[in-house]
Amino acid sequence: MNIKFTLRTAFLGLATVLVSLALSLPASADCVDPPRPNVDWSGAGCKKIGKLLSDRDLKNANMNKAIVSRSDFSESDLTDATMVDTDMSRTDFRKAVLIRADMSRADAYRTDFTGADLTEAQLVKTLLYRAYLTGAKLTRATMTKVEAKRADFADADLSEASLDQAEMSRTNLKGALLRNANLFAAELSRADLREADLTGANLSDADLSLANLRGARLDDVDATGAFMRGAHLEGQDLSGVEGLAQDQIDQACGDASTVLPAGLTMPTTWPCAE
Repeated sequence: MNIKFTLRTAFLGLATVLVSLALSLPASADCVDPPRPNVDWSGAGCKKIGKLLSDRDLKNANMNKAIVSRSDFSESDLTDATMVDTDMSRTDFRKAVLIRADMSRADAYRTDFTGADLTEAQLVKTLLYRAYLTGAKLTRATMTKVEAKRADFADADLSEASLDQAEMSRTNLKGALLRNANLFAAELSRADLREADLTGANLSDADLSLANLRGARLDDVDATGAFMRGAHLEGQDLSGVEGLAQDQIDQACGDASTVLPAGLTMPTTWPCAE
């Protein structure tokens, strides 16, 4: 009897200590907390699906691994927010402030970032398939190995962005600013780069097959080793492009008004000549 009493007393004492410890810890935010700066909505169990969260102050919010798909964050301030591995598919971030936000490996399928500010954002291996980034600001964003097939970056500012090994086939980059961007080994086949500003960009080892570069600015571009089979260069001045070789020109599509770098010659017949 004394042994049972002693064990029961010890168990109750331990339980009391554990409860006291739990109560003494600072309260941590969870999925039920209201929207505010530094809110913690992280974890796969946190679901904010279809929520109206526009024009909110969510600076430094933690939404890692959460599910926020189909929610409305338009015009909200998410500066320095972390959304790593987050499901944000079909979510509305139009005109949102996402400066330095980390959305690495997030699922942003068909997500709308039109007019959003993603300056210095982290989008490493982020899924942006068919996402909308028209007019978005992505200056100095890190987008290594981003998957952005068929995404819309028309008139977006990607100056100095890191897009090395990005998957951007059939992507709309018409009128985009890509000055000094790093597109090393990027997949840009069939991309629309008409009227884009690629001044100083690194396109070495990039796949530009069937890409449309009509009207693009290509001064000081490094095209060393770029695959240019069927790339449309009609009317382009390539005299300032570095690293171009004769075999690249022979596979590309130009016309009588295409200007080549010194030492290269026009093909007898351009591959795409009608």
